[in-house]
Order: sequence, then C-alpha cells, then structure tokens
Amino acid sequence: MMRKAILGCTSVYLNRPCGQILCQGFRNSHGHSIGLSAPACSRFTHSHQGNSRSSDVISRHSNHLELAHEGESTMLNFFWLRDHCRCPSCWNAKTLQKNVRFQDINPNISPAKFLIEGESLNVVWPDGHNSSYSLPWLFENDPKRSLVSKVKKILWNGESYSSLKIERVKYNDFMNEEESMKIFLKNLAMYGFAFVDEVPADLEHTQKVSERVGPIQDTLFGKTWSFEADGSRADTAYTNIALGAHTDMTYYQHTAGIQVFHCLYHDGKGGETLMEDAFYCATKLKESNPEAYDVLANTYVRHDYIEPSHGQHSQSLATIIQHHPLTKEIEQCRYNNYDRLTVNTIPHDQIMKFYHSVKALSDIVEDDTNVHYEKLWPGSVIFLDNWRVMHGRKAFTGKRIVGGNYLGRDTWTSRARALGVI
Repeated sequence: MMRKAILGCTSVYLNRPCGQILCQGFRNSHGHSIGLSAPACSRFTHSHQGNSRSSDVISRHSNHLELAHEGESTMLNFFWLRDHCRCPSCWNAKTLQKNVRFQDINPNISPAKFLIEGESLNVVWPDGHNSSYSLPWLFENDPKRSLVSKVKKILWNGESYSSLKIERVKYNDFMNEEESMKIFLKNLAMYGFAFVDEVPADLEHTQKVSERVGPIQDTLFGKTWSFEADGSRADTAYTNIALGAHTDMTYYQHTAGIQVFHCLYHDGKGGETLMEDAFYCATKLKESNPEAYDVLANTYVRHDYIEPSHGQHSQSLATIIQHHPLTKEIEQCRYNNYDRLTVNTIPHDQIMKFYHSVKALSDIVEDDTNVHYEKLWPGSVIFLDNWRVMHGRKAFTGKRIVGGNYLGRDTWTSRARALGVI
C-alpha cells in the first residue's frame, strides 16, 4: 500500500505497510533504502485509511520533534527522548529504574533517523543506538497531561455534604478486595475522607485496618493509640470539651497525610465528629478576600507542640495555605489555632495584615453552614485527608474511647497511584 510523506514542499511516496512513517534512511519492506534527508525543520504526515483516527504528523526542529497524534500534539526534546530510552541497556525492567546517566548523553544529541510504526515512535541515534517509545506513553507524559489528576476534587460544605456520593466500604471487603480499596482511595482523593464500617472495636483492629493502606506513621504519640477524657497528655483532645475545626500535626514540618479515628466505646451523649473541607473554606476566602488569601499563602508562621513532661517540643515553619509548585492549586491547609503559638516571624509593619487575614479565614471556618457532624459508633472508622479536611468534635458526656493513628501522605497517594486511582 502506498503511503505519502510530505517533506517541506516536496511530496515523496513511500512503499511501507500501513501504520508507518519513514524518515532519514530507513529501509522499506523490500530492503531498499529510502534515504530521505531531514533539514533542521521537516514535516512528515501519515494518513490512516479505513478508520477515523486523525493523521500522524511529525515535525523535526532544531532541538525537538513535534508530534501530532489522534488530535493531540506534543513536543519531544531530543535529549529528553534519549534520556527516556527504555531499551534493556538503558532501563532495568525488573527494578523500573534508569541505567543511563546524564553524563552519557551528548547535550547536542539529535536523531539520525526516526519512524512512526503503528503505536510506536522509533528513533536511531548517531551512534547507532535504537530507542522505541509508545505513542500513548509520550502523550501521557506531556506536562499538559501528566499534571492532571485522574480524580477531580469535589469541594463541599455542611449544606452540600448530603449530596456527595460517598460509598462506604465494609471491613471484610476492604481487607480482602482490591475493588473496595479503590473505592476507598477514590473517596479520599475526591472528598478528602473515607469510611470503613464493621471494624471490630478494639485497638488491634484499628492498627490492622490502617495498615491495609500502608505503614503507620510513628509520631510523638506512638504508632497506634487510644485517647479518652483522662488528661493523660497535654492535649485538648484528652478532655471532654468541644474541639473546633483544625488539622493535626501542624507542628511537624512534614505533617501527617491521614488522620484515622476509630470509635471503640461510648456510653454517653454528644462527641459527634466535626468535619470541614479546608479547601472549600480557602476557596471562599480567595473569592471574597483575595488579599487575605495571598497573605496566608505567603506568610510563614510557627506552630509548636510543647510537652516538657515527655521531653517534647516540636516546631514547624510554613504558610497556612500551600500550593502545588506547578499547578498552583491548593495542596495543603495548616489550620490549628491551638498550636499556633508565639507569632515571632512576621515584621511589625505586616503583623496586622496577617491577623486580619487569619480572622477572615476563621470567620469562614467557624460558619456552621460549612461544617458537617458525623456520629462515629463503635466499629466505624473514618480516614481524613489531614492536608485538606479539618476535624473537631462536640462536647460529650460519659466514657468515650477513640483509637487512631496517622498515615504518611506518600503512603496513601502511593497506593492510590499504584492502583490507577490518581
């Protein structure tokens, strides 16, 4: 079947099987050398017949190829292509790690030949080295696409919570089925929380259900713990009074990724768990008071946890609102008025601007319409994205015991990525 390649203003017919674009000296199916030369900027087109897929177009420029495929385009830097060769000598398929080093690649490298064949881009380099790249993989790793999450975050408040399509999973399913784990992780990524029900109400199973996601993060409270209103630690959680909305471990430079709560026992009233979407609150602040939002996104403050009897003084320095370095979307909110101790990092002429900004955010956080209360019964476990969802509780009576622990941010996102959720 005859295929047509367009080089500059010259049309050349290539005797190739369907699915190939031939450039710069590749041999045809009969073993004859085509011998096309490619100037600094050349354009080759392959029209697919018999299907609706758009033409493949590959253009060569001074330092990159520009590839159009199925209605999308991407630019492929020559050095980048050579660095990402997946041949056995450059890539360890068992460890999924690179063997090639930057020092091994000529910074001015340029392909000697390149060819689109089926769903692959094949490149021959000046030293004779051959590289092959999956076209879908090339487009998946274009910065325009690689930074887009597979799961869109859905922001919520107290009023919209009831409309969320939350699928709670049961303990036995969660512990044994991959599909339940995917549902759980999708909830975390989308809403910032997930539930597991019918968990045996003891600390051993608090640990088991958490370790199903990944290793537990060790903190100053230990790995897995329980707390009640006995005042055994210098923390407001060890009382029976109400707790306002906050995120945990703000005094750690690398805060916990997930907060786990497992109701073990309660013979009284109250104690409903407060849940609030900090990303929703921050977004509302940006809409109503962009200057305050910018202050909280750019002013570094300390958070401290001080417990002399246990030899503890943890401290962090960070902004209250943090953004992803590339997408600039909200990535984390550190909101904890209990642990925001001495303000000594802000110059005198900026201090009131900071206080006004914190108050503007606090007004939104403390608006009851933005809060949801969830009653945790013995056997119910909630996993909260501690970078996003604030928690607290109502005051309570009687004996109430809650087990819990923390999981690292990388722990749950790694699991979600491995299962194709994010």
